[in-house]
Amino acid sequence: MNSKEEKLLIELIKGNVFEESYKNIDWNKFTELCYYHRITFFIQKKINKKLASKEVLIKLQETNKKISLINMVLNKEMLSLFAEFEKKRIPFIALKGMALNNLLYPESFSRVSNDIDFLSKEENHDEIKEILEKKGYKEDEFGIWNGKPYIQHSPAMKKEINGIQCMIEPHKELFFPINCFSIELNEVWKDSQKTNQVSIPSNEDAIIIAVLSAVYQHAFHGMFEALIDVKNILSKGIDCKKLKEKIIKFNAVEPMVYFNELIKETFRTEIKGIKEMEEISDKGKLNYLRKNSLEKLVKTKGFFSFNFERVKSRFYWTKNFEQKINVFFFVLVLSSVWKIKEFLFKGKKQINLR
Repeated sequence: MNSKEEKLLIELIKGNVFEESYKNIDWNKFTELCYYHRITFFIQKKINKKLASKEVLIKLQETNKKISLINMVLNKEMLSLFAEFEKKRIPFIALKGMALNNLLYPESFSRVSNDIDFLSKEENHDEIKEILEKKGYKEDEFGIWNGKPYIQHSPAMKKEINGIQCMIEPHKELFFPINCFSIELNEVWKDSQKTNQVSIPSNEDAIIIAVLSAVYQHAFHGMFEALIDVKNILSKGIDCKKLKEKIIKFNAVEPMVYFNELIKETFRTEIKGIKEMEEISDKGKLNYLRKNSLEKLVKTKGFFSFNFERVKSRFYWTKNFEQKINVFFFVLVLSSVWKIKEFLFKGKKQINLR
């Protein structure tokens, strides 16, 4: 059973809130819940200012100011870095939070971002590392630049800027630990677009990446953030035919059909032509995904939590025994190593958003 705070959050996301839902709310828990699901900006706009406590309104506002501040610092650094890349003709595509901030939220930079992710080509990694080092970046304490454990991206480089830790991750692949969805990076490179001087994925690729990040990469954590992002990408306009072709080519039918159902339930809209793709879906995988309702997703544990559910969700997309071993190792073993690394190498962290 969902708590009152969780029920109110779901109602606010759907835009259908009853006055009764505001009663007996623990506003500290509610604010933490909004931050945990990375949607404080969205909730601040939707919450009834007359029914919510003044304390929660102030806390949401303060949190959002800090998020915007961090994102603006990261974006300024990203633009400076990409300018260097362009001089040296190093190809790049911004990914995840910073890409979506430039595409969807350039006025507020309200999409939570913890680092600067970009897609690069392996032959440029040594040159990228050299550029970063000249800018004062140092390799992550646990990293070896070309180390085999770093399947998704090269080891992170970081430095502090105005009290904010700036982490940079040059991606070799989009998903970790294996590309179960057959995403063809050449397609992503070919169809990329430019906005605010930043190369980013096409709207169609941005939708697929957002969905697979939530459903697969983060094992449903971040689903509410992804729902809002995709809704906003749709308002920018997409080529539905091209999107469907890519979904099939990238082996992403089940996640997209499931996500489309959540979009319809949440915002009473849907992506044209996706519902019909259920006919070519794997019913076992689709039924597994459908067990994760909005009510269940609001309780989903974070990305680095230790639980076998996350391993189980990844197993649905593996194609052979070797991939299953990789999933088990990287999701459980490497997560443990990461926790130990964080404990041993405690450095300065980003501004506390809580």
